[in-house]
Amino acid sequence: MITKAISQTELRNNIKEKFDEVISNNEILIVHRGNKAKDVVIFPLDEYNSLMETLHLMSNECNRKRLLESMAEADAGKLTRINLNDI
Repeated sequence: MITKAISQTELRNNIKEKFDEVISNNEILIVHRGNKAKDVVIFPLDEYNSLMETLHLMSNECNRKRLLESMAEADAGKLTRINLNDI
């Protein structure tokens, strides 16, 4: 993902273009608001959903342990091919 930073004024003046860039280029857009206001981040909804799912899965110790074990097995080449028609 590409990260870009712009001012609140630039976003306001080019909002459609900036939203289109975020979606089409899979970008993260940081909007600096100035005047000691907190900055905001804009990124595609599918990326947000993926992040929320990952946080949910990793928030439970049992899930986290199983996922990390599975990833280690996959990295070590311990994979099993399954035909979905056999399930």
